[in-house]
Amino acid sequence: MKIYKIAQDGALVSGPFDAEVLEGRGTWPDDNENKYQLEGSTSLAPPEKKDGFTRVFADGAWEQRLAPIPDITPRQIRLAMTQAGIRSQVEAYVAAASQDVKDTWEFATIIERDNAIIVSGAAALGMTDAQIDDLFALASTL
Repeated sequence: MKIYKIAQDGALVSGPFDAEVLEGRGTWPDDNENKYQLEGSTSLAPPEKKDGFTRVFADGAWEQRLAPIPDITPRQIRLAMTQAGIRSQVEAYVAAASQDVKDTWEFATIIERDNAIIVSGAAALGMTDAQIDDLFALASTL
């Protein structure tokens, strides 16, 4: 029987494997040699991987969920904003904002999608969550 390894968060680790190979093991390396704690396994084959999504096994079935958005560098977010045509709006917002916002914009070494300054600034500029996600997804490729 073929089985697929499931991490504690439900994400597909890898597979398929012969059931005998996994018998009695608690952790396994994936293709990148990272270690995952095994939450379980299933003989149900996962769906084909879609870009920007991760495959998760939950409640007895596979789901496609949006992949986590990585933290990005200030350079990446600035390049993405330039490509999206919003950089001048963002810089005008920062110029009129508090010193904390200015310091974060000037000195941050990473830009986190869920940072309160990012969320409030995007809301002030009328951006939706989907637009923010798209901007970060673009930035992660630059």
